[in-house]
Amino acid sequence: MTTITHSHHQSKSGKVTASREAPSMTEYLTMEDVRTRSSELLPAWNKNQIYELRSAIKAFATAARQPAASIHADPQVLRILVAKASPQLAGISKPRWANIRSLIDRALADIGVLTIRARQRCALSPVWQDQMDRAETLDTKAHLSRFARWCSRDGIDAADVDDATFSTFEGELTEFSLAKNPGFTAADARRAWNAAVVQIEGWVGTAVPTRCRRKIVTVPWDALPASFAADVDDYAARRIKPGKFDDVMVRALRPTTVKGHIDNLRRAAGFLIRGGLPADSVTSIKALLTTDNVKKLLDMVWGDADIASPSACQYSHDFVSIARFLEFDDAHLGTLIKFSRRCRRPQIGMTRENRERLSIFDDEQALLAMYTLPARIADALRKLNDIDYGHAVDMRLAVCVEILLMAPIRRFNLANLDLAKHIVWPTSQDGDIRITIPTPEVKNSVDLHHLLPPESAALVRLYVDRFRPLLMKTPTDALFPGEVDGFMTPGSLGRLVRVGLKRHLGVDFNAHLFRHFACMNHLREHPGDYETLRRLCGHKRLETTVNFYAGTETDAAIQRFHDSTVLRIRGRDDGFFGQDLV
Repeated sequence: MTTITHSHHQSKSGKVTASREAPSMTEYLTMEDVRTRSSELLPAWNKNQIYELRSAIKAFATAARQPAASIHADPQVLRILVAKASPQLAGISKPRWANIRSLIDRALADIGVLTIRARQRCALSPVWQDQMDRAETLDTKAHLSRFARWCSRDGIDAADVDDATFSTFEGELTEFSLAKNPGFTAADARRAWNAAVVQIEGWVGTAVPTRCRRKIVTVPWDALPASFAADVDDYAARRIKPGKFDDVMVRALRPTTVKGHIDNLRRAAGFLIRGGLPADSVTSIKALLTTDNVKKLLDMVWGDADIASPSACQYSHDFVSIARFLEFDDAHLGTLIKFSRRCRRPQIGMTRENRERLSIFDDEQALLAMYTLPARIADALRKLNDIDYGHAVDMRLAVCVEILLMAPIRRFNLANLDLAKHIVWPTSQDGDIRITIPTPEVKNSVDLHHLLPPESAALVRLYVDRFRPLLMKTPTDALFPGEVDGFMTPGSLGRLVRVGLKRHLGVDFNAHLFRHFACMNHLREHPGDYETLRRLCGHKRLETTVNFYAGTETDAAIQRFHDSTVLRIRGRDDGFFGQDLV
């Protein structure tokens, strides 16, 4: 069983009030322990409630893809699993999932593992009830409700609330609740409190300091010499549209790439100025990117690992590109190139984060759910006689996912697909659609050609004929109409895919991950066939494809070994395997 001890919180006024401390577990409990010993741990629950809890824990473990016996009954562990769980792929409906979370939340609170429930059952004290009655907006009440009940529970008066009170509240949310984002919940409560102090007449209490959770590394432009800003503007204009007499080897960069260069220059200036570099010395890009400054910056952002951090790698790469364009002298450029080579991160196989995101599709049911999602959305919408904007948005998601499954192009190219320029329609109703993207529009200057099979082509045609007109505000040839020159921005399209897949499948999956998804599935069926993937992804070199996806086919190779060697040899036995060993 668990016990709850108490510490004390002292306010600015000197008044000491009770504040709960982390509950200390006197025994290690897993969710399987909670399930099998629920009658013992929860004596106040009746048989029906115990039955529902056991069923809920079993379903939770299925959605989390872990045995209940391996899940520690710890709020921080459970919070991570809830965020990663895919109830949709486990066949759990949204209302059922909410009920599962509620039952687990209640059980852990009754056992003593949690001290703050998702919905606090503690009644408001008279003082706090008066405070909440004064709240004029639902937004204020929503952000302060949990905090007000927490204070009422521990006997903290509104007049005694200070910065330490909110810090204690945030700590308890983090350690001993299942709140999705404890830090943001506490920050919202702080902001709502301060707004109430200023705006609500008769509100008891004083304002508390707000905390910015974002790490600020840039400096304002007006804190830097005007000559530096002018030099950056000139660089940006020339990189986006090189002059006719610039070096013939210089090619135009996309605005997003140039923006990344500018952002990194500002961040570099911010890091160095905070490290002691005089701001008035940053008179130009060359003055900022001296070898000493770059070396100091890379030391600051490298980190403690043996391998350079991604930030150090990106800084060094961008600085070499900038130095070449601005024609730094050979010695200076050569030193920056050495720094860049030292910061290179070896890329063998996918990153750990991407492997984890894709691991859910090791399950055949999850894999089938992804590949059939566009058709399931389209089938549901095709039957409707009256369609609206919301239906068009859902159909747009279906088309995005279908194209990414069949032709895993980059997000930028997907967002900029033009019906007149990039789409070649079949002459018959049941033909293939060809997607052609010319070299200048592709990141690595390799033209792309993809075919969408008849089933995919029919889905795209349905979208264009019936649903796309509802998304158009102005005439445009964009496949996905939007606000910028008639097209959706890559960021907006990326959010559409990410949020849509989270809603339909419960997975954390972005548009670019479809490239890894396609390659992973192909290598599982055809281990070692990297040339097909090189052409599919539009890589210039086979080495690039191998470096990114090496190891993806390991499971298939191991299974082939089991089937062709281990199982074949064991098949020769005369019944030894399967006998009881004494």
